[in-house]
Amino acid sequence: MRGISKFHFLNLFGFGFISFVFSVVLSCSVEVTITEGNQSSPSPSNEVQIIPLTPGQMPDSKAIFKIYDVVKKFIFSNQGPTRPSIISEDYLVFNSYHFEIGRGGYFPSTSSTSEAQLLMIRSLANASVVFSDESAKQMSLNLASSLMSYFFQNVTPNDLYYYPFWGPHWLVNANGSFYSLGPISPNWPNSANDMGAIAIPITFTNSIGNIPTPYDSNKLFQVYKIYSSDAVLKDDTVFSEVISGNEYLIKSFTFLNDNNAVEKVYPNLYTAPSLGSSAGEIELEENNFNGTLKVSFSLKQNTDLYLINKNQPFEAWPMLRPLRSGANPYSYEFNIAGDSYPWAYWTFDSLSKMTQLDMWTTYKYAIFTTFMASNDLNIANKFMMKRKMGSSDPIDGVSGLQIIDNRGSNVIRDPSSGIVNATIPKNTTGTFIYQNYYTKWQTNNPPGSEQDSEIAIEINGSISNKVLEFNLTSDINKTPNSNNTYHLPILTTNIASSLKMYKLKDFYLINDSKLFWDLKSIPYTGKGGVDASSACNLGLYPDFEDSRIPAYQCQLNKGTSYAFLGLTLNTGNAPIIKDPFSGSDIIGYLKYTYSGSDLQVVITDINSCRFLFDLPASNGSEYSPIKMGTPVLDGYQPESSCSSATNPVPGEISLFEVQPKANNTENFIYLGRFSEKLLTTLADEPHQKEINLTQIIFNDLLDNSQDFVVQIGNIYNTVEATPYPIYSPGVIPFGITTIGDTIESRGETPYSGYQDPTLWIEQNDWSKAEQVYDFLIDAQTAYIHPDRGDILGPLAPVYIWPGDDGNKYGLSNTWTWNGPDPNTFWGGFQARTFEAGARGHYLISKNLNAPLSLKNKSYLFSKQFLNWLTHYLESNNGSTPTEFYKDSPARSTYYDPGSSALYWRGALYLYLSSDDLKSESKLTISYMYNDIVNRSFNIALDNSKEFYGGLFDKNQISTPRSYSYWYAELIETLSLSYKFKDQLN
Repeated sequence: MRGISKFHFLNLFGFGFISFVFSVVLSCSVEVTITEGNQSSPSPSNEVQIIPLTPGQMPDSKAIFKIYDVVKKFIFSNQGPTRPSIISEDYLVFNSYHFEIGRGGYFPSTSSTSEAQLLMIRSLANASVVFSDESAKQMSLNLASSLMSYFFQNVTPNDLYYYPFWGPHWLVNANGSFYSLGPISPNWPNSANDMGAIAIPITFTNSIGNIPTPYDSNKLFQVYKIYSSDAVLKDDTVFSEVISGNEYLIKSFTFLNDNNAVEKVYPNLYTAPSLGSSAGEIELEENNFNGTLKVSFSLKQNTDLYLINKNQPFEAWPMLRPLRSGANPYSYEFNIAGDSYPWAYWTFDSLSKMTQLDMWTTYKYAIFTTFMASNDLNIANKFMMKRKMGSSDPIDGVSGLQIIDNRGSNVIRDPSSGIVNATIPKNTTGTFIYQNYYTKWQTNNPPGSEQDSEIAIEINGSISNKVLEFNLTSDINKTPNSNNTYHLPILTTNIASSLKMYKLKDFYLINDSKLFWDLKSIPYTGKGGVDASSACNLGLYPDFEDSRIPAYQCQLNKGTSYAFLGLTLNTGNAPIIKDPFSGSDIIGYLKYTYSGSDLQVVITDINSCRFLFDLPASNGSEYSPIKMGTPVLDGYQPESSCSSATNPVPGEISLFEVQPKANNTENFIYLGRFSEKLLTTLADEPHQKEINLTQIIFNDLLDNSQDFVVQIGNIYNTVEATPYPIYSPGVIPFGITTIGDTIESRGETPYSGYQDPTLWIEQNDWSKAEQVYDFLIDAQTAYIHPDRGDILGPLAPVYIWPGDDGNKYGLSNTWTWNGPDPNTFWGGFQARTFEAGARGHYLISKNLNAPLSLKNKSYLFSKQFLNWLTHYLESNNGSTPTEFYKDSPARSTYYDPGSSALYWRGALYLYLSSDDLKSESKLTISYMYNDIVNRSFNIALDNSKEFYGGLFDKNQISTPRSYSYWYAELIETLSLSYKFKDQLN
């Protein structure tokens, strides 16, 4: 189940694009043909009795086959454009059979979800093998064709090395067109949250209010939140929490439904909607309220700019809207929730076994590659990666990328190498910046540690000795300024080279008001007749800065003439002489190497008088203070008035130069930045300081007489972006937002209901599988509480990992009932995790290589849940538990055959795994079988009835409700039961 998610998993998926062709017939007869095969499947017979089981009795194989036959007939008989139905004429599986605003108003009833599509494909593929059913095979292939065409947008993995992210978007419009919701801000799509009417004042009389003008009440789609008039919201979305003030519960609201009829919805109740008198009316739970409240709601946007067409993927966060898209399929926005990976993986596995086609195996491992990448929190530290994407657009697949260019540069990607080439035209001035606002790096070790994070940077140029400046900013608001931006100068070479590694201490904070000279400025030599051999060369030198950052090497030959090394000072930021009479003024700090005693500094004060003092020796390992010492009046004075000066005049100096003291003396000096005080390095930042902004800035240091090409390859942090949180890698995050193959944000709220250890087990990755079982066992322990009956078995729903996205729902490293999907109480989360954990235990029990520790953990989780489940069923007349709230014990409040099928299947896996669990497993199977048979309307009884074979609660057949994934889960369970029929007794 997918609820309100901020994480549009835009992605995960830049990949090669090839056409996707199925050699299948895209049609399917309603008449069902069952063929005999190796399974010796019986023909369905009206004589087969579908009767309840006694507790502990196992289902009869003929009854299993009969139920499968009638359920499948109902599915196949409800295909087409006319709603209600289960499958569209284009083979997309509707989320629900009935008309419903999906998941509490989250998406419209015409939606097809990846959950329903994948589960239906998988169940029919498996059924086709077990029951030797050609019609199920054909339908599975037809649904798979639509899966690839609409959920994957015909993008398939042809090069997994370069495209590790691949998966289906989660939501497609399966029938008819509809408009996005809004109002939509002019900032969209640059800001996906700028949508909706947020905190609009509405006057309520006797708890009834109406959508006010200028909003059109007939366009109302959903009412999300109601707050007191003094409320302060946490963010600018319709789902925002209240920081201060009160929130009021919504009893009902009215809107025009898909049939243009006024419908009243009760969002907090599992009741059928009823008719209303007029659209736009809102009713509070609180009785007889009179006054003004703030209301957040959405409206349909009747403009083709925001039209979502049939079979088009779309997004529901923060409201219904088109996907953000790029220049080609590789940069589409995708949203894949963590629970989608096992659905997709096992679906492709089933298709592979059914068809024996290699392409399904390729897709299965592509999904697993994505699954692994999503668990690798290291990926979020990528600023740039080489991408062979078949496109020359440098922005494709790079979320948060921005190019600031006022030089007319040509920036393209080489599709064959994946490198971005930025050509800076000659004879131009200005700025070229290539920056990424979404990069999040951290310093991961104490200052000065040898294990500090290192930045791997692959940048070259078509001309040697050009300086590029690489910048990181530590401001979490992503606003670069002189107080938060750390700089690293990088010297280009004109030959290809491997990644260069830079430590955090190589990045310096440059406060512009204190900076006098840096590598942006060009030192000059010569004054008053320079020796021709005096020169400065920019380069990388082995005895300075570990050859990682550029420096000037200057050779000064005084000879018979003067030879100076001059530093061009920033206007208005010159060093200041504060107390020239003390003989100890520090003019600034300079990084250089010089071991002799023959160099002296020349400064010129505000009266243009020149003074000399010796330059102290330095090895270039740190910034050395330039102390004036006892200044001596220079013998050369351009101003005659200086002949009688004794000390520099306090105030700014206008010139700083270095010269040899004696004739025929050769000296070398490397110069770094010149500052009033020691510079702060990135390594000085607090432990685990977050770094948000990454920039590459080109600076002209020598000349711009010819075109210059900057070549940008891989750039990343060698240490993970964040320390791996507890249970990771192994536990899948809630979801990941990406564009192309670049992660935009990560869900820091892993749900217990999203976990499935079987993918790790399938790959014999035991340590990650153990992490999942550790998580699930701890979730069981966290569930124990007096409010919930002090029971051990079910799972606490959400864990909070450290981070901004997680901490909005609770404290770091704690369990909670709050999360981006608000339906944490939903029983399906418990049922499907029990089934996944039990299936994992079954796979482990059959694998001789699985470690004993993993076997013990999978057994413990399964036993604890099964013990509780059996006791619950015996105490509640076999009713499936459907709600697991924080402040009350689990309860059964509605019909949920999907969860019943999952509990049945999980118990079956445990029956096949452990002898000591057989008795309780049989009890669970019989109870779940009875729950489906007894409560389903006319299942396998009378095909003259309208809902024959359908999964409807016979106690509420006047308002029939049925969900497509119910059928998929049941067919999967029936197939498994029939497959192992000879082992059940």
